[in-house]
Amino acid sequence: AGERGYDNQVQVNNTFLFNMASMYRERYPAIIILPQCPDDGWWSSIDTDCVMRIVDDVKSKYSADDDRLYITGYSMGGGGTWDIGVRYADRVAALVPICGTSPDIDINQGAPILKNIPIWIFHGKLDGAVPFSVSESWNEALKAAGNRYVQFTIYGWKDHAIWSTAWNEPNLYKWMFSQIRGKPEVGLLWNEPGTSASATQTNTGGKDTSTSGSAVSSSNIDNEDSSAGPAGNKGGNRTGMVLYIILAVAVLGVGVGALAVICYRKKRAPKDGGI
Repeated sequence: AGERGYDNQVQVNNTFLFNMASMYRERYPAIIILPQCPDDGWWSSIDTDCVMRIVDDVKSKYSADDDRLYITGYSMGGGGTWDIGVRYADRVAALVPICGTSPDIDINQGAPILKNIPIWIFHGKLDGAVPFSVSESWNEALKAAGNRYVQFTIYGWKDHAIWSTAWNEPNLYKWMFSQIRGKPEVGLLWNEPGTSASATQTNTGGKDTSTSGSAVSSSNIDNEDSSAGPAGNKGGNRTGMVLYIILAVAVLGVGVGALAVICYRKKRAPKDGGI
């Protein structure tokens, strides 16, 4: 619980997140907000409700696009991703849960609610903090519920600390930002040029990465970069947009857990003279 608390300082020291923001800021200009989970809190129920109230507050000032809200998080933040996805399914466009578990959400009841939401799941098969079986169960339940937009990437040689690898996944952001709420058929799919192939098996130096989706059949590649070139633009014209990222950070045991809520806003004069 080293990043939970009330000082609003400890949770901002995630260098990797800032490096990623710097890397993509010209392509996806962003505002990053990092609220802190309270000492006795968990990213579910009342605490994720607080995160969504922050989203509403930001949107009240900056005219956010209601159809471009994305949730991603790892560890406890991955659990928060599932929690917000299920309880606010009518508001989100896509989910990226990373090695996350939310004990307050029943998977078999939650999966049908997420039937039409694009989801990219990540988990390390050797995870000793959050069992790999949790993400595996979500993947199977979502497919059984008829979700044709779920993707499951498995890092066969990794344990709990997979977030930097996951957030560096080729074309993750291109895929995520192509999704529009209520129109999953508009966003990029796994078998389109520029996205990671579905059901891929990669072997490099003993390292094994499996990706299981439900849109295309399996394929094999022999390097760790599953990128297949520039992505198509099924999403239509998306220029002139500004991105919001709301990051809520806490820890699960000795592992860090972050929750990110991401939404675009139309590029126009903000209210109240803001930036």
